[in-house]
Amino acid sequence: MTNIVNKYRTLRTCRGDVWGNLIPKLWMREKKKPLKAMKPLKKTFTDSRRRRNWANLLLLDHRRGSKYKRRGKKTTYGAYVTARQRLRNFYGMMRERQLRAIAKSALKGQSFNIGGSSVKFANIMELRIDTVLWRARFYDSVRTIRQKIIHGHVYVNGAKITRPSYVLKMGDCVNVIKPTVMKELAPLCRFFYFPPLGSHLEVDYKNNFTLYVVDEPALSEIFYPFEGSFYDILWFYDVKYGA
Repeated sequence: MTNIVNKYRTLRTCRGDVWGNLIPKLWMREKKKPLKAMKPLKKTFTDSRRRRNWANLLLLDHRRGSKYKRRGKKTTYGAYVTARQRLRNFYGMMRERQLRAIAKSALKGQSFNIGGSSVKFANIMELRIDTVLWRARFYDSVRTIRQKIIHGHVYVNGAKITRPSYVLKMGDCVNVIKPTVMKELAPLCRFFYFPPLGSHLEVDYKNNFTLYVVDEPALSEIFYPFEGSFYDILWFYDVKYGA
């Protein structure tokens, strides 16, 4: 599992909030304030503070070699690359070879259209056990879920699963150790709004935190806090790598 030292670095790399839960915490710490430089800068420099003291506002001045420079207009290919980066980070910084293998499996034997390859790609991504547990909001992030799976806190049909990339099937029953869920879920419910759960999952939060896969995920019910589509990802791998 990839170790992300600072997940706010993803905010700068992908030029946006990937998980949808970073904005409320963005300005709590003083060291996060340089991220304000990501906002579009005005073309005029009539501000007297900038003329009076350039040293203190160096991060906000893109003419003086600022680290957070304003980028130019993005090309179509750049938009596809950004969509791929956001999707990788959204699913817990998935490795490039893993995402490429899933795209290759989705494109194999399928006509390249929204109703074919994209549906198969969405089914594989959304039925991974780490993604399913995150959609059910048992934990606060995909990275935390992967750690719990590796440590043996998750069971599928009564068998312990230690592989986060395990793909569930229709009719599978997933159980997690209750104390670990309550510890992670209780403080999270007070701050964030959770999107509605897809119709392909049924979750029992009251008794023993059991999750059932009752159907295949629908593209219209998959929520992402950023713009992008599976078609962009599949186009990137099909054209760039011939997946």
